[in-house]
Amino acid sequence: MGIVAGKDVAPKACYDYKKCIDDLMTENDWNEEEALEYFDFNIIDAYVGEHTPVFINKFEGFIG
Repeated sequence: MGIVAGKDVAPKACYDYKKCIDDLMTENDWNEEEALEYFDFNIIDAYVGEHTPVFINKFEGFIG
């Protein structure tokens, strides 16, 4: 999706959470539960240094 940065935070890649799950399901022929389990354990929990990517779960509702 882009790059995130902030005061005292190294710039890092920002990925679409839902798109990552969808890609894992498609690439591996997994159901959503399998993709979520893999993503949470192997991707979200991974630390690869100060530039470890972040993931955004876009709000698609309506406020008002």
